[in-house]
Amino acid sequence: MCAKVEYVGRSVPGLPTTDEVIELCRQNGFDTNVLKYPPNKSPIAYIKYGGRANMGEVRTQHYVSNILNETTPASGVKAPEVYLAFEYDDETYIVMEYIHGQTAAELLRDRSKRDWIYDLVAKAVTDLIEIPVPEDARPGPVGGGYIHHWFFRDNDAPREYASIDELQHHINKMLVFGAFGGSKEKVDFSNEQLCFCYSDIWEHNFIITEARQIYVIDFGDAAFLPTSFMSLVLQNPKGLLLPKISSRISFPESPNLNAMRRASYVFKIAHN
Repeated sequence: MCAKVEYVGRSVPGLPTTDEVIELCRQNGFDTNVLKYPPNKSPIAYIKYGGRANMGEVRTQHYVSNILNETTPASGVKAPEVYLAFEYDDETYIVMEYIHGQTAAELLRDRSKRDWIYDLVAKAVTDLIEIPVPEDARPGPVGGGYIHHWFFRDNDAPREYASIDELQHHINKMLVFGAFGGSKEKVDFSNEQLCFCYSDIWEHNFIITEARQIYVIDFGDAAFLPTSFMSLVLQNPKGLLLPKISSRISFPESPNLNAMRRASYVFKIAHN
């Protein structure tokens, strides 16, 4: 098999080869897109493959993992280290550090634990928002690529954006296209900087160890975006977890929210 290896991280004894990863995933099937390695022993790695896995996600997770694991306090949020990432037959395979713990979803079944778990996840999201923006960043994942955020149809932006201005222009173009009742609402990102936007705040994406160390494990819907995008996430809490923690996260409410909500609707119904 000839895999296109895109990233090789720290050497860890016992990791599978690219051929072994491909065969394990083939056996596991593509109805699911994750597996533990080794599958029948104490795992040392977690493999994500197929589906929406992509190299933008790899670059973002690698960047965030380095920042968090090297600079945040021991009590802060961490991210799994990426060991290996490659492409084969139009699929992306990511081999990463396996985190021993329970998801927030599992722990939240115990009502007596809910308050400290909500606080811990809220602090983790705050730490993520404060991650430094790379000097060469543009809207999207680290190194460029398509934005994945529920703002867009099927969570996927229809194109890449070279700048904040280009993203703003496209959103306002869509608002003109969908100008219901003659609305002239527009977004204005002129006073905004990029920030790390983790839009998939879901109880299964946070793992907590016995020592109460919290890890964020999925970077498929993470990107550096104008702050209005993170404000939109926090002001429109979806799922079971985010409504419980959004009030615990201090983040300014964007004046663009009404226009963003309208634009999101237009993106989802239009071919853009």
